[in-house]
Amino acid sequence: MQFYSIDTNTIYPPELEFKWQDYSSVLTGSATSSIINTTNLVSSLAENPGTFTPQSVNRFRFNVAPKYPIRTWTTASRYTGTNYLPTSSYYAVKDLDTNEFVVDYDTTYTKISSDSNGNYFDVYMNGLEPERYYKILVKTVINSSTLILDDNYYFKVING
Repeated sequence: MQFYSIDTNTIYPPELEFKWQDYSSVLTGSATSSIINTTNLVSSLAENPGTFTPQSVNRFRFNVAPKYPIRTWTTASRYTGTNYLPTSSYYAVKDLDTNEFVVDYDTTYTKISSDSNGNYFDVYMNGLEPERYYKILVKTVINSSTLILDDNYYFKVING
């Protein structure tokens, strides 16, 4: 094994990778929540102010809804319920300066969690290089089709 210091002649500083499984799923099973089962969907990323300090930990909320919901005759709004991604959904974080994945898709360690408010995942900003822009991508498998949800969800880690 060879170890390098930060004073090497490469553009990459040394790194040590830690992984832990923080997946949790608390689906309510209520009449107003459902797991999305169509590949024709609309997605959005909530709780993203755009800039973070290196000491922060942010919980990103990922919202989905069918683009064309099935018509039903009901007295309640179809848009007040919570839609969930399937359990085979994962996130990745990409560095836009190097165009490399800082956090790559992993079926164990980047699984998207869910609670009564919807889907979410936590990102620890202390593992990211400051003064860089990052992009969040979501990969999900719906009805044997793999979708990469890439709607330009950007954020920046700033020196704070």
